[in-house]
Amino acid sequence: MKETAEHKADRKINKMIVLTGSFILGSSRNTDAPFNLGYVIDALQFLKPDVYVAMNNRIFHWSNATNLKTNKFERKDEKQ
Repeated sequence: MKETAEHKADRKINKMIVLTGSFILGSSRNTDAPFNLGYVIDALQFLKPDVYVAMNNRIFHWSNATNLKTNKFERKDEKQ
């Protein structure tokens, strides 16, 4: 997802793009997919045109998101 966000940002489209997903398949019983989608829809009203990644109840600017080996995202400036 991080690589896709970087690719979209490189295209310099003056639109808001928010990538989201779920670590648990959307058709599974205990998925977080509906929550993540609702979270993005709500966040859209506060974001400026750019590319973002939304996951784990957080919004990350494409340039400040990194993947962890634990299958979670964190901000680069929070990484220890």
